[in-house]
Amino acid sequence: MKDYLSKPEVNFFLSILIPLVALGVAWGVMTARLDNVDKRVDSLEEINASQTKINQDIQVRLAEIQKNLINTHQSSKVKKGTL
Repeated sequence: MKDYLSKPEVNFFLSILIPLVALGVAWGVMTARLDNVDKRVDSLEEINASQTKINQDIQVRLAEIQKNLINTHQSSKVKKGTL
């Protein structure tokens, strides 16, 4: 076995090719993880944009309600003659 491991082609295989294969596997795994993170970030950006739109719609509706309440309050004062 020792003689077999001391052959130049086996030594080349063990010292260069195996680490290169390991590096390729690690590169693939990290690329897949980065792609997954990118997809999550894109999803979060879409959720944030949607939530921002919903918040703006709520603010507009609240402003309309406030305006209606003020108008109702002022019209009730006019009817009572307290304005």
